[in-house]
Amino acid sequence: MREPVIRIEGLTTRLGGDIIHEDIDLQVYPGTVLALIGGSGSGKTTLLRVMLGLQKPARGKVEVLGHGHHGSEPCTIGVRSRWGVLFQQGALFSALNVFDNVALPLREVKGFRETHVRKMVLSTLEMVEIGAENALKMPAQLSGGMVKRVALARALVLEPELLFLDEPTAGLDPQRSDGFVALMRSLPSRLQLTVVMSTHDAGVVLELADQVAVLAERKLAAVGSVAEIVELDHPFVRSFFRRTRTQVQREPAWSSRKARPLLSPAIELSRAA
Repeated sequence: MREPVIRIEGLTTRLGGDIIHEDIDLQVYPGTVLALIGGSGSGKTTLLRVMLGLQKPARGKVEVLGHGHHGSEPCTIGVRSRWGVLFQQGALFSALNVFDNVALPLREVKGFRETHVRKMVLSTLEMVEIGAENALKMPAQLSGGMVKRVALARALVLEPELLFLDEPTAGLDPQRSDGFVALMRSLPSRLQLTVVMSTHDAGVVLELADQVAVLAERKLAAVGSVAEIVELDHPFVRSFFRRTRTQVQREPAWSSRKARPLLSPAIELSRAA
């Protein structure tokens, strides 16, 4: 039995005097593509920030890639080169061109010769379908879809084991959103990744996820396969998947694993054999 990539036990988080999450348990296993869904204010992005060590929990245990992880700098340094992050608005540095934005993680790690940096940056840009002719463009010269792809290249350039996506299609029109999802769907054939993403887009969940975690009323209401979650008699779930229930009879595009029964309202992610 493989160990989880992320292990969360008894997590409680607060912002100011408000409790955002209360006593959450969650395990994410290698190769899982987990979608975090929930209503506005349910704490999807906050939970990602806790996993990244950007926010310290009020209570509970968080382990990422086998390291205790509570936002302290020593723990973060030990694991941060093994994950990539795509922030909601891309978060490209406006003063750096495309090439230098993607090269930044390689240069921060140090030890790479500039010839290797150039090779890695250009090959990663090619992987996300950004041509070398765009490498010297500034972020202000890019469309929203290109910003997302460049930000994804930056998240992938260190060849991470774990990828975090915060609302990956936010701000994109339907055509660009579909293009980005198609790109994301192609990555598993080339990369071995575990993915955790927050999203408000049911289409993204259906296309990419093989597991879904539902955040509601400060709790983890349920965790299971897309097919399992879509059948839950839960007000938010019914609303979220209202127009898409008939689309989940097929196997999710990013996984060939069989769906497992949902044993309780809140369960651990199904363990990979």
